[in-house]
Amino acid sequence: MTNSRSIASGQDSTISIEAEHPRRKTVADAFQWKVIAGLGRAGDSIALLPTTGNVPASAGLEYDFNIAKSGAAKVLVYCIPTHAIHPGMRLRYSVSVDQETPKVVDLDTKEFSREWSTNVLQAAAIGVTDHTLAEVGKHTLKLHPLDPGIVFDKLVIDLGDLKPSQLGPPENVR
Repeated sequence: MTNSRSIASGQDSTISIEAEHPRRKTVADAFQWKVIAGLGRAGDSIALLPTTGNVPASAGLEYDFNIAKSGAAKVLVYCIPTHAIHPGMRLRYSVSVDQETPKVVDLDTKEFSREWSTNVLQAAAIGVTDHTLAEVGKHTLKLHPLDPGIVFDKLVIDLGDLKPSQLGPPENVR
């Protein structure tokens, strides 16, 4: 039996992982990953602390998962809707699957903008990136905060069957 998060053949092609459940965490210097109990749409969330300066390049979270169907995939990263907490910084993260080049997403919005209002009403800022998963089997999603203050809530890997919902699909750990 494996500890990887996976989907089984015959089910929909959506993998959902609560962000506070990484397989591996990396940090540097005086930084640490902190699970924030109760701050999340369906449970807890996770953030890199302290938020007082630049995020170390080595800080990251890794999530293992298995797929039964290869092809195009969208990765949705649900974050707590916040703003950049230091002048001149943004609210960015990078995401990659396996050895691909990381894709950078910026979730910062202008206060009182339409996007900000939507994020607050849905209690999530959701970044979406496109990926290709060429092989069936085990993969690793790597998530790195690029600016302080970003709080991760949930990861969804959609291989084409994601159903609309307010909270996103429940975690499916196998």
